[in-house]
Amino acid sequence: MSKKQIKHKRKKPNRELEKYSEDFLNKADGRLKFVRKMEHRLKQLTDDIGGIKNISYQKLCICKRVVFIEAQIDQMEEQIVNGIFIESNRYNNAVNVLTGLLRTIGLERKTRQVDLNEYLKGK
Repeated sequence: MSKKQIKHKRKKPNRELEKYSEDFLNKADGRLKFVRKMEHRLKQLTDDIGGIKNISYQKLCICKRVVFIEAQIDQMEEQIVNGIFIESNRYNNAVNVLTGLLRTIGLERKTRQVDLNEYLKGK
């Protein structure tokens, strides 16, 4: 077969990920490093503000946005390190939005109430 005769098969896009849903992170493939990293960050963030069971829907909504914006900032920083030009106003805007969201949910750690049964399950 000559080079001209070789046909490359196009991969079909993953339709599941093309459709946004509120729980996209739960539906995403947990084997992907990006997904695991975002799940870990969301857990860290919700733990730091009192635990996912103790926060309001509004705070959880903000936490999800924080994790997503943080991932975007990471990607931009990786591009900068690799010598790829990015628009500084886009980066600065993302950092400012992240800072504002973090201030909204609080920058200090909060203790969470744990009952004895929950504590023993964790051990």
